[in-house]
Amino acid sequence: MLLAVPPKDAFGTTGNTQLGVQATDTLVFVLDLKAATTPITKPAGTPVAAKKGLPTVKSDSAGVPTITMPAGAAPTKLVVDPLIEGKGPR
Repeated sequence: MLLAVPPKDAFGTTGNTQLGVQATDTLVFVLDLKAATTPITKPAGTPVAAKKGLPTVKSDSAGVPTITMPAGAAPTKLVVDPLIEGKGPR
């Protein structure tokens, strides 16, 4: 695959002097694509009930999420709360 990136989409108006790229340089990449997969359209798995006091997330049939924030103060420490129990490998 050959990929050409115009200056405005690469490093913007400043370029990147550390790499020797000027603000007017178009970058060209040659990539060897080894594999491709079809991206998933929505999460797959079994929904997990949210812990009390944390936001809840529900998805519609197209997989578009809606987040509902709970009333009250936010947690003061990091909380990890899975949204779904997946079926794939860990």
